[in-house]
Formats: sequence, C-alpha cells, structure tokens
Amino acid sequence: MSTSQKIPLMTLNNLGLACGGVLLCEHLSMDIFAGDRIAILGPNGSGKTTLLHTLTGLQKAQSGDIFLQQKKLTDWSNIELAQKLGLLFQSTQDDMPATVMETVLLGRLPHQRAWQSTSEADWAASNDALMKMNLTALVDREIAKLSGGERQRVAIASLLAQSPLIYFLDEPTNHLDISFQIKTMQIFSELSKNKERAMLMATHDINLAARFCDRIVLLGGQGQVIVGDVHEVLTESLLSTAFSFDIRRISNDSHYWFYPAGFDGHQ
Repeated sequence: MSTSQKIPLMTLNNLGLACGGVLLCEHLSMDIFAGDRIAILGPNGSGKTTLLHTLTGLQKAQSGDIFLQQKKLTDWSNIELAQKLGLLFQSTQDDMPATVMETVLLGRLPHQRAWQSTSEADWAASNDALMKMNLTALVDREIAKLSGGERQRVAIASLLAQSPLIYFLDEPTNHLDISFQIKTMQIFSELSKNKERAMLMATHDINLAARFCDRIVLLGGQGQVIVGDVHEVLTESLLSTAFSFDIRRISNDSHYWFYPAGFDGHQ
C-alpha cells in the first residue's frame, strides 16, 4: 500500500503553538505514518519540546487540531493515550527510591488493569528492553546510584517496555556516549520501520537527524515551520537561516555531514 493510501497514525491540522505569548509555529499540517522517522530541528526556544508535549496531550495547542488514528486527541482517555503514545523526556527526576528493574516495569503500567500483578508479557517486554540497552547487569541497582548516562538508558528502556505506537524522543542521546547514541537511534529506527510504528525526535544534532530520519520539521523560532523530506529541508540555506549561523555541508560518496562554518577558520 502506498503512503497516499495508508491511514496515518496521527494527523496535525493547521496546528499553532505559543508559549509565554511567543509564537512558536503556525499552520503546521502533516500526516505521521507507520514507518516514519521524523526529526524536529530548530534553535533553542524554537518550540521543539513544546511540540512534542502538545502531540502527546501534555499541553494544549493554541489553534488547530490533532488526530490520533483519525480520532481527536482530546477524545482519547489518558490510559488509551499512554498505550499509544510514549514520551522520552529531555531530563528525568529520580525522586522515588527504585531499582532499575522497578523503573523499567513502570513502562508497562498503561497495559495493566487495576490491581493486576505483573504479567509474563510485562516481564518479557521489560527484560527485552533491559537487554537492548545493556542494563541486565544493573537490574537491582538503585536509580540514585547510577551515572547520568545509565539513567538515560533506563529511561529509554522504560519507553521501549511501554511499546507505544509513536515514540516521541526529546534529545534522546543526552548523556550517552557515542556508542549508545548510535545504538539507541538504531533501535528506534528499526522499530519504526519493522514494527509499524513511528518516531519523532527533537534534537540539536543535525547529523543525527540526517543519518536516521526521513523527514524533517524545521522550526525557525518566530512561527516559521518547514516540513519536508530530509534532502529537501537539510540544505545549507534553510539551516543557516533557521539557526542564524552559517551552516555548511560536506559529502563523501553517499554520506554527508553538516558543520558550523565559523569553526573552520573561514567566515
């Protein structure tokens, strides 16, 4: 079935966002399909996190509508939303004393009935997520005793255990070393492509977006928004305008990278 014939997981219809009286974006319309890997790029304060929080129902849009599987987002219950939408926050608070395993199991709560004990499916999903993030040796460790990178891996494992239809990732590679940055993106990319899910990632890393995403939402910081395929949006001209800095592109065979021109000795 072609993309034009598929039913979108989510539809944004003329969406407008504002925060503190500042217009972040307006007239944002797009469909999100199973298999999509979408990066949200833009300078600090442009609305990347606000957009993710709005799409997951945590914040209200200033205007426009959001549909999840052709039903208004506001018409779904909180439990239903938690089963279908998963959000990796940019930072986590570890106020409650808990082990790594207990924290990852929290990702299964949307799929459990009231007072239901942990099922075999819950254990299997949690153990699989722990294995994917190389955390099996730390299952009994208290969260408070973990490093920043380890805590980020636990948060990712909890989201993997949740297994939503759409993964919303807010700076998912925060605190991760280079090997886990790539591993994490490979995991979500493969889940999106092979498991009929979708991924939306807010990131500052243009090269990560270029490598792992097919579509880009580029926020300009003053209401401007550009949506398109990665090759259409990730251009020197559009990126330089959005970030108010000269962004250059270099390529080698089929690979390419972006870098700030001001750091190569040439303005």
